[in-house]
Amino acid sequence: MPFGSQWFAVSAEFQPTDIANCQYWFRADLGITKDGSDFVSQWDDQTTNGRDLSESTNKPLWVDSLINSQPAVRFDGSNDTIGHDYAESYGATFHVFQLFNSVSWTNNDYVANYEDGGANGYVRQIGTSPQIKQGGTDANVNPVSLTIGSFGLVQSGFTGGTTSWQTLNDGSKVTGADPGGTPAFGEVRLGSNHAGGQNGNVEIAEIIGYSAEISGADLTNLLSYFSDRYAIW
Repeated sequence: MPFGSQWFAVSAEFQPTDIANCQYWFRADLGITKDGSDFVSQWDDQTTNGRDLSESTNKPLWVDSLINSQPAVRFDGSNDTIGHDYAESYGATFHVFQLFNSVSWTNNDYVANYEDGGANGYVRQIGTSPQIKQGGTDANVNPVSLTIGSFGLVQSGFTGGTTSWQTLNDGSKVTGADPGGTPAFGEVRLGSNHAGGQNGNVEIAEIIGYSAEISGADLTNLLSYFSDRYAIW
């Protein structure tokens, strides 16, 4: 059985899958398959969609007690990556919640890719340190500044047309243009771009993706979930 796959480890009071349109959910204390040196070969999706992530060669490292006694998966910034390449699309509207730490910052390095084979559904370190932007080019204008060496919750959203945004922790939206085109969300690759390159030196504790913008009581519940679990604000 993969490490931490027991469902009873998650609070019964609220789970991210209680919210409609949850496409995937990865948490570093659940669904991890790792070897004796803690290198991760599979990270199981905690929804019922089965979008598990895998990597056989350039495996990231599972590290315990990195934030509020919780683990995270560390990507070395050289070649580490993990993902799935399913040929599918969840549509153009998207809202992804990413709890991670930029261990170091290098222009053009990636935190994650969420687009099926394309170049626009990225979350990356780009522009001026320590900016995190959504999209394929430096011109995309929805930056948030996640302090290097500190975990934070970066929300990245796109609603089609020319509307995109990012939010840091429980702050206000930073809105901008479209992320270089209309993404077809349908892939998950962490620690790199869709081709496994431009690898970011990041530690990822949790990622949850929805094919809808989350707002109102649902957003309140999600922010409380992250705050209670990781004590980041």
